[in-house]
Amino acid sequence: MGYRLKKQGCSLALKPLAGNLASQVFAFGLFIASIFSATILPLATAFYVCEAFGFEAGIDKKWDEAKEFFSLYTGILVIAVIVILLPNAPLIKISLWSQVLNGILLPVVLICMIILVNTKR
Repeated sequence: MGYRLKKQGCSLALKPLAGNLASQVFAFGLFIASIFSATILPLATAFYVCEAFGFEAGIDKKWDEAKEFFSLYTGILVIAVIVILLPNAPLIKISLWSQVLNGILLPVVLICMIILVNTKR
């Protein structure tokens, strides 16, 4: 049964709850999650990079007040769009390698954060 469920897709697990619309509900959930992460992740990255380097940051600021923040945010979005729209781009491999890179860099980021937090000045 487990193999059959894997082979037929994850949306079958939703069938008792969502009925015949299970695959549509699952697809809608994936769509919302991707839109959420595509907007929030670059925004958070731009915010934290600007905070780390002492630049003004925030979506409530004007372009003239936070040029670095908006430039970084726009740059991240443009790079992401270019990568996604590359013809024949191996998107699954790109996704997996980005997670591998994330796992490698996360301890470095955490150590840097601990050092920053414990610095008295």
